[in-house]
Amino acid sequence: MMVIRILLALLVPFLLGYSLLLYLFKKNELVFLERMAISFVLGSGLLTFVMTLFVLFRIPLNFLVIVVFPVLFILFSLFKFRDNMVFGFDAMKTVTFGFGFARVLFFGLLFLIALKLCYVFSEALLRPVYTWDAMQNWVIRAKFIFYERVPQNIYNTDYPLHLPLIVSWFSIVLGEWNDQLYKVIFPLYYSSMLGSFYFVLRRFKGQLHSIFFTFLLSTLPLLAYHATISYADFSVAVFFYFAVAYLYVFMEKRGEGCFYLAALFAGMMMLVKSEGRLYFFALLFVLAIYLLREQRQIKPILKFFFPALLLILPWIIIRTTFGIKGFDWLFPETYYSISQLIGRFWFILQQVYKKFLFEGNWHLAWFAFVLSFLAFYKKIFQSKLKYLYLLTLLNLIVLFIVFCFTEMYQWLLGASVTFNRLVLAYMPIVLLTIGLTFKFSSKEKS
Repeated sequence: MMVIRILLALLVPFLLGYSLLLYLFKKNELVFLERMAISFVLGSGLLTFVMTLFVLFRIPLNFLVIVVFPVLFILFSLFKFRDNMVFGFDAMKTVTFGFGFARVLFFGLLFLIALKLCYVFSEALLRPVYTWDAMQNWVIRAKFIFYERVPQNIYNTDYPLHLPLIVSWFSIVLGEWNDQLYKVIFPLYYSSMLGSFYFVLRRFKGQLHSIFFTFLLSTLPLLAYHATISYADFSVAVFFYFAVAYLYVFMEKRGEGCFYLAALFAGMMMLVKSEGRLYFFALLFVLAIYLLREQRQIKPILKFFFPALLLILPWIIIRTTFGIKGFDWLFPETYYSISQLIGRFWFILQQVYKKFLFEGNWHLAWFAFVLSFLAFYKKIFQSKLKYLYLLTLLNLIVLFIVFCFTEMYQWLLGASVTFNRLVLAYMPIVLLTIGLTFKFSSKEKS
C-alpha cells in the first residue's frame, strides 16, 4: 500500500506537467525522453501553485481537495491534445556511431552518470533530514502544513512556499509524516535537470559532446550534495536552469512553446526562494535586450512577464495579508562610508577569486567559462550565446552588489558557505553556456 501511495505522490505532479506540455508543444517538438525530464519539475511547480491558492483562501489542504483541479486538467489535456502525445525512446536511436570507440565512450559516460544518480538517490533516501537550515526554514513549515491543513504557523519568515508545500503534499498522500521518503523529490529534480541538459545541448551539438558536458554537470560535488539535503538553493537552481535553457532554445529556434515554458519556470522559481526575484529580473532584462536587438519589438516581454507574475501573485498577497516581514536586517541603519565600501570591495574580490576557482567545489568550471569566452569571443558576439554570457555577468554583478552594500557581507567571513550556495543557482547555466560555446570538431552536430 505504501508503494502505491509513493507512486501516486509522484504520478500526479508528473502527469500534471506532462499534460501542460501537450498543450504547449506539438508531437514533433519534444522527444519522449525530454518530455519525461521536464514533466515532474514542471508539474511540481504547478501543483504547489494550486496549493498556494488554497493557502491564500484558507481551504484545507486535504488530498481530495488538492487533486480535483490537477486531475480535471490532466483528463482534459490527455483527451483534447491526445494527438500531441508521443511515446518511445527515439532519442536513443540517434546514437548512430557504430561499435567503435565513440559508442563505448558514449555509453561509458552514460554509465558514470547513472552511478552518480544511484549515489544521489541512496544518499537522499537512506537518511532523514539532518541539516539545520533545511529543517528550520523549510521542512518544519511543511510539517505544520501537514498537521494543520489550514496553516497557521508558517508565516514567520519571508521564504516562499514551494518547498514546504511539495514536501507536505508527499506526506499528505502517504497519510503520515516521513522524514526520509519525501526526499526522493530532490534526486528526481536532479535527474530531470541532467536529462533536459542533454537534450538542450543535443539540439545544437553532437552526441558525445552533449553527453560529455552532461557528465561534467553531474560531477559538480556541491550540486550533487545539495540534491540530497532538502535545501531550497538546489531547487531554485533547477527552476532557474529550466527557465534559462528553454528561453535560449526559443531565441535560437523561435518556438512559442519554449517561450511560455521558460516563463512558467521563471515564475515558479520565484515561488521557490526569494532570490528567485533577482534572477527573474535579470532574465527579464536580457530578454528585453534580445527582443529589441533581434526582433525590434518589446511587446512579447509582457507575454513572458504576466504568466510569471500570475504564479507568484498568490504568495505576494499572502505576504501582504499576513504582514510577513522581508529581510529588513540586510539593510544597514546608517550608510557605509567610502573607506568601508573600498575595504569591502577588495575583500569580496579576494573571496570571489578563492571561492570560484579553488574552494567552491566547481572543478574547473569557472576557468573553462573564462577560457571559452576568450577563445570564442567572435562566435559569441555573432550568435545568441552572448545573451547567456550577459545573464551570468548580470547575476554576478548583482551578487557582488548585494554583498558589498548589505549586511550579507558578514556571510563572507569565516567558514560560511552562503556565497557558494548562492552561486549554485548559476552553475547549470554556466556549464550549459560552456557546452554550447566549445567546439571540439569541425562538425557542430552529428
